[in-house]
Amino acid sequence: MALLISLYSVSYALFTYLNGWYANANANILFNSILPPLFYLVGKYWGDTYGRNLYFLLSLAILILSIKPIIYVLIDIANTGQIINLSRSMELSNGRVSSSATNIGIQISLVVSGIGLLIFQPLNKIEKSYKCLLILLSMLGLLCVVHLINRTGVVVAIISLITCLIINIYKHGKNIIKPIAISAVLLVLVLIMLDFPVIEDILLAYNGREIDGYEASNVGGRTELWNMGLKNLFKYPFGQTEFVRHSYSHNYWLDTAATAGLFPFFLLLIITVRHITATLFVIKRSSNNMLLAMFITTNVGFVLTCFVEPVMEGSSLYVFLLFLFVGITQGYTKCVIK
Repeated sequence: MALLISLYSVSYALFTYLNGWYANANANILFNSILPPLFYLVGKYWGDTYGRNLYFLLSLAILILSIKPIIYVLIDIANTGQIINLSRSMELSNGRVSSSATNIGIQISLVVSGIGLLIFQPLNKIEKSYKCLLILLSMLGLLCVVHLINRTGVVVAIISLITCLIINIYKHGKNIIKPIAISAVLLVLVLIMLDFPVIEDILLAYNGREIDGYEASNVGGRTELWNMGLKNLFKYPFGQTEFVRHSYSHNYWLDTAATAGLFPFFLLLIITVRHITATLFVIKRSSNNMLLAMFITTNVGFVLTCFVEPVMEGSSLYVFLLFLFVGITQGYTKCVIK
């Protein structure tokens, strides 16, 4: 796997350089060719070495990625006094505009997917403390999603809950009644805390994004971008230059093909398949509830976001943490075998 990721990283860096995608070419070649395999190797070491305590390291990595955008949103809510930001852009107190709604959505996706932890029952007091902390962080992430009227975040949260429910039933059967009951009570409490006008404003804001060509039925206009990306796969086998390409595909794999060509695209597909295989193995064999929950929710966050957002262009750190997680998963497979 390390060799595959190294080949992917070097080929991606080389072809994006040749296609003229980076102004600071030398720095970006080093950046994109070295960091993904480096993060992978660190993750693999963590997964193989720390085993059952991995949820602390995963939490730390997710917190590093998400804390800045969460603070931005909380500042914006404090400045405007509004739960909903109809402009979907934020201006901080110094007049500087922060990151776009799409970029913030990418960076908080792993926090939002953590809402699936509600379904899992911790085994001890330490795990209970981590679960409470991560769910609180997830609630803040959902506040960011609602504030910026982000549809991807809503889907990530729902799919995370459904996936965790299905896997929990598969692993534990009837023992999931208590966490489901707690989740239902929490949902009712949240709805009670939000008065009806606020809920109505939220629904109207999301409905307002259903404009021609950008409806939920075509994934916010992404299906057309995906079709274009697929058509261009073999039309530009070595990737497109910045003068040819008109827009992002909003898909990590197709965006890789668009900027760097078929070779890194197919390498990324192989890496993805191998990671999914390792993840399914961990889900089947792991007996650690908390860690299993984090593997599931983190995978949901990464996969869904990579499928519908321009992650490499939106947040390089997000992609590097993706390879860290791929390494953690590969390393942890050895722990569940032991």
